[in-house]
Amino acid sequence: MKKGSDGEETTRHYTSVDHQTKAFGSILSECGVSNDTLGWWVTYPVEEVLGVMVAQTYTVGSPIKKGSLVQGQTGQVRPPAEEQQVLAELEGIDRNLKRVVEEIFGAGSAADSKDWCKCRWVFRADSTYVSVLGSLLAERPPADVTTRFLGGTNVVGHGFRDAYEPEGFSPHTGAAEVQANRHVIPTYYRYVDRVRGELLALLPPNTRVLIISDHGLRAPPPGSKAARLRLGFHDDQPQGAFLAAGPGIRELSSTPARDVQLADLETLGHIADVCPTLLAAVGIPFGEGMLGRPIARLFSDAFLEQHPLLSIPTHDDAAWLSARPGELTHEDPERLEQLRKLGYLDGQDG
Repeated sequence: MKKGSDGEETTRHYTSVDHQTKAFGSILSECGVSNDTLGWWVTYPVEEVLGVMVAQTYTVGSPIKKGSLVQGQTGQVRPPAEEQQVLAELEGIDRNLKRVVEEIFGAGSAADSKDWCKCRWVFRADSTYVSVLGSLLAERPPADVTTRFLGGTNVVGHGFRDAYEPEGFSPHTGAAEVQANRHVIPTYYRYVDRVRGELLALLPPNTRVLIISDHGLRAPPPGSKAARLRLGFHDDQPQGAFLAAGPGIRELSSTPARDVQLADLETLGHIADVCPTLLAAVGIPFGEGMLGRPIARLFSDAFLEQHPLLSIPTHDDAAWLSARPGELTHEDPERLEQLRKLGYLDGQDG
């Protein structure tokens, strides 16, 4: 929410122009660390980085409509020379979206039911980022840091939680819907794991990997708006997960990953610690004004001895702050509609 000049609160979709502090891609680039950033939050219009940046792309409804990533619109891809290749990947996904969805979930899964229609846009978006990154890694050596956002696990968690966990909803979801859709959440997690493995196979074997989920999901409290809309719930901020492996990462447990239970996990930090931890992993000082701090326990003693955790007052120099542009006039009604369908905004008609 944002207050307008008349003092009234209005719903607005924030863009990168609204950044009050430098994003991690800009910090990495200014420190000479190349980085490819695909689909990250609040990246439109894309900023100049030492690598490739692709803004988020969304769609609403059926048939699929293009969202903010479209032919002829600037600010979507940087460097501009990469734009046509990225749009070609997107158009390929658009042409074959039914097949893409069926490859993930099985034949008949691209039906025009209400639940599928409110989620298919994210299957399109995630598939686009996976395709674009795969092409980049096949064409050239990887950047020093590669970050890719996939939102599908969150969206199916909202849209299909009642089918996956019907006993958590009152009244229970119907047996036919449960039978048809109970597989959606675990199947999508398996898909994300599979494409992660495929992309990791294109990276050097000594790649350090961080997997971040900023929150969990569960069945909503009885009588809540989410319960009425039959959506997954996280307003009470169930904890997410932060997984790491590779050179310099401390081994905190000898339990095989497939056998780890929630109770086995130790709390190491907060979502605000992710950016300073990422900077520390590549030897960049964190800003003392940042909300978080590097998660020192994540790193091995040998790594910390060679790469002590350093800080500077801020990465937001005066020149950058004074060059912040005025507010961008950018309406994104499709994105707001998606958020309504997921239960985030008022005005959802159910």
